[in-house]
Amino acid sequence: MTTICRPSKRGGKTETLSIRLDEKTRFMLEFAARIKGQSISTVVERAIRGVAEEITTEGQWNGEEGKRWSDYWDDNPGIRVINLARDKATFPTQEEENLIHFIGRHIEFFSKTRDIFNISREYLDALWPSIEHHVKVWHDTRATNPWQAGRDMVRVLKQAGLSAPVWPPKERKVSQSERE
Repeated sequence: MTTICRPSKRGGKTETLSIRLDEKTRFMLEFAARIKGQSISTVVERAIRGVAEEITTEGQWNGEEGKRWSDYWDDNPGIRVINLARDKATFPTQEEENLIHFIGRHIEFFSKTRDIFNISREYLDALWPSIEHHVKVWHDTRATNPWQAGRDMVRVLKQAGLSAPVWPPKERKVSQSERE
C-alpha cells in the first residue's frame, strides 16, 4: 500500500490518499517522478488534475452545457456538496437528493434570498457541522412535528450569534406533501 501526502506549498490543507498499486504501476510512478524531478505526490496530483480538466458533464443531462470540476468547487465543503447534489448531471445519491429537498423546505435557513444558488456562507458555516442531525430530525418528525428541525436550526444560528429566520414561518401552512 502506498500513502501519498505532502504539505502544500500554498499553505492549504492536504489530505492523505492510500492506494494499492501493483509492482509494475508503482515502478512506473516512481520512474515518472524521478525523470520529472518531482515527488510522487506531485506526479499523482498533476495527473489527476489533467484528467479532471478534460472531464465535463456535457450531455449527461438534458443536453445542458457541460460543466467542469471547477464549476462545483468551493472552499466551503457544504457549498461543494450542495453544488454537486443540486445538479442531476453529477448523479446525486439518494442522500444528496434528500439533503437538497430538506434545504428547499428550509431555504430561509440557507439563503437570505430564498434561492439555493445563493447560499449564505455564514448560515451554512453554523449549520453544516450538524446538518445530518437536522435532516434526520426533519425526516423523523415531519409527520408529527414538521417545524422541529427548523426550531433546532434557529437555536444553532442564535448560538452562533446570527439572526435566525422567523420559524415556523407565519405565512406557510404545512401541506400533506411536506409531511411526507
